Amino acid sequence: MSYEVVKLACENLTQLEKMKLAQYLIQTSVQAMEKEKPKTQVKESASPTKAQVMSSVQERVLKSRPSKESSMKNFVRAML
Repeated sequence: MSYEVVKLACENLTQLEKMKLAQYLIQTSVQAMEKEKPKTQVKESASPTKAQVMSSVQERVLKSRPSKESSMKNFVRAML
């Protein structure tokens, strides 16, 4: 069965039937793609070095400008 034959047959469908058909086609194509190439797991990167952690903390501290004492306390708690 060719695309043109299916296209002509779909012209007689109602809007709801067309939506159901579209959903079915999407689901089957996604399933086929998953079978061809299963999802690859992303390896977790090595834990950051102490220098990297210090650098990111330093950047966050320099960008932060808490105006109230309570805001500063919350910021420090979030950092720790």
